[in-house]
Amino acid sequence: MGVRPAPISHNLISPCVGTRTQIIFSTVLPMVYLDLKRPVFLVVAERFGIKVLRLMLDHHPAIAWRNEFEYAIDMLPAHGWPELQKYYDWLATHHIFQASGAEINETLDYPSLVNDFFVQHRERTGKPIIGAKVNRRFERLRIWLDALSIRILRDSRDVACSEIGMGWTGNPWSERWIESERLWEHLTKVMSVECRVEISSKNLLVSPKEELTRICEFLGLSYTSKMMNYV
Repeated sequence: MGVRPAPISHNLISPCVGTRTQIIFSTVLPMVYLDLKRPVFLVVAERFGIKVLRLMLDHHPAIAWRNEFEYAIDMLPAHGWPELQKYYDWLATHHIFQASGAEINETLDYPSLVNDFFVQHRERTGKPIIGAKVNRRFERLRIWLDALSIRILRDSRDVACSEIGMGWTGNPWSERWIESERLWEHLTKVMSVECRVEISSKNLLVSPKEELTRICEFLGLSYTSKMMNYV
């Protein structure tokens, strides 16, 4: 294990949340941030049925998309950061992290480490914009103050039917969907409109080119027909 850099304090003003926040980072993080475009999060409840959208986004020449990224935030306490050795041990048994191909750099502190997972993916793919899906605990994405968020709007009954099929619930009321809506409602009160976009799942099915164009413009990109070559 290498020697960790001495942590330093940064007062950051986020254009997305509009507040000044003090976060303790290692000396490595500013260089990492300068080398990585702000990440994009697809924030949805589980069983939302957005695999096709993830594939479409990943087929854009400038976008690389990760699958579930909750392993970066599930261990976060309400305040501060997890104990690193416990986090390493937890990741060693996490099948999604193990399948991601990411490596653990033990010279980094926690915020730098989970951000480095994005950097590694960008280096593997050669694409400048990196995105990830997050199904829960959206409020724990505080590490990325300037992140962009894509929210999919879908009828809760569709989500509940999928959950019933999985055996997760026995009624048409989706607690996961309800909690997801509560978290998103809270975030919209503190997040700038420039940092979020809402997409209707119905419109995505009916008019995929138009909705994908909206997402691309939100990310500062142009739509390309290559996004439809996901099959």
